[in-house]
Amino acid sequence: PGKAPTPPPSPPFPPGLAPTPPPLPPPYPTAKMTAALVPAARQLSVLAPAFGLHTALISRVTLRVPPLGDLYLEDAIGAAAALWLAPRCVPPLAALSSPASEPSLPRLSRRRLAFLLAALGARYLLSGCIKQGAGWLLAAATPRLAAPRAWALATLAGHLAWVGMAVRLLGDELGFFAPRSAWLRLDWSASWLRWVLCGAAACVPAFELASSLAPSPELGLGALASAAPTITAQITSLDDGLAFALSVFTACASGPFLEEVLYRGFLLRALRQHMPLGLAAPASAALFALHHGTGPGQPTLPLAALGLVFSATFVGSGNLAVSILTHSLWNLRVVALSRLR
Repeated sequence: PGKAPTPPPSPPFPPGLAPTPPPLPPPYPTAKMTAALVPAARQLSVLAPAFGLHTALISRVTLRVPPLGDLYLEDAIGAAAALWLAPRCVPPLAALSSPASEPSLPRLSRRRLAFLLAALGARYLLSGCIKQGAGWLLAAATPRLAAPRAWALATLAGHLAWVGMAVRLLGDELGFFAPRSAWLRLDWSASWLRWVLCGAAACVPAFELASSLAPSPELGLGALASAAPTITAQITSLDDGLAFALSVFTACASGPFLEEVLYRGFLLRALRQHMPLGLAAPASAALFALHHGTGPGQPTLPLAALGLVFSATFVGSGNLAVSILTHSLWNLRVVALSRLR
């Protein structure tokens, strides 16, 4: 008496139909994130002061070489860096002269590759319209907003639209950003410091040499920032702090990330399936230069030379983080030198 009745036993479930408990959520990958972030932070702690030293001091030092005359120290360092990169980035001649595909990479037909390029081009043009529309909207809605800040906000809006549309296209069509995607070869925990330092240093003589061969040889190092109407020239002329910060983020962070994903992570490897690397790398570099504009005042050939350097660092290291950081340092260097001068 006073005890609750014992419930009858539940009937046994037939084999294979027993309910399974819901799976537990995976534990927060703290250890994995730490293992990836700590090496990257250590390398960044060396890269940042090295970049500052190179930009503020080394870029101004000249050497007196009797056969050659005055030679910038950064050109000598860049030439030495190029010699270090060459045997590590240039594959055997057989790989340069014949098409090849990475075993883990899905093969794209020429028709599908053409479709993706056309779709990316259409989205890029649409992002330009969004930039213009954002500029008109800001001018109409906030007439008191300073012109530099309105320009920076409109540029950021167009750029973010371009990033979003391009990422969405590559993700939907190729699964580019899936966790185990064969397309996204991006590893921040790898040892990339030497690659980035040498790649950034090699950009200087590559740009100078291409500038001397270009139809407008006056577009030397640093003139990229004054070659209107490039976006870099507009950034360096900004006096508004917020506008300058937004523009630097666009040019030195999100811009290099998307461009390296497109031109090295996607286009170079897709073209490599249909043509030799000796043609695929210049083709992707040429499209990279054309993306930044053509015409008077636009250093198209020097930008193509930079594209070749970025391609070489990516091919040699196999890590998209190397070309992203090299690209970011170049853009940041141009902006910093222009402000210092």
